[in-house]
Amino acid sequence: MGLIDSILGKASEVDGKKIRNDFDHVLLEGETVETAFAVSHHCLLFTDKRMIFMESQGLIKSENAFASVPYRSVLTFTANFAKPCTLLIFLIGKEKPFAFEFGRESGLETAQMLLAAHVGQL
Repeated sequence: MGLIDSILGKASEVDGKKIRNDFDHVLLEGETVETAFAVSHHCLLFTDKRMIFMESQGLIKSENAFASVPYRSVLTFTANFAKPCTLLIFLIGKEKPFAFEFGRESGLETAQMLLAAHVGQL
């Protein structure tokens, strides 16, 4: 994760294997972490089965809130590669999309390609 992007509150790609321990208690048996993106107190995890959104609270990030979203719940998404780089994920039954702002060398391309592959399989 780029230090500048982290300070500016923009997501960047992190190693899914390294972050797996932080999510071990919410991953299903045999579920594979494909990639993860982190910014400040938020994390977006792509697995082979679903997306997991995490929000950490507190100074030592001890309180976590998780949202598990199966790929079949994705209605549509948009990836904006112009500054600011953003990914909007629209879900069935939700008025507002999940929104993530990415840094310059963040992996937005990776995120949208993974999302397109999983949504396209339905």
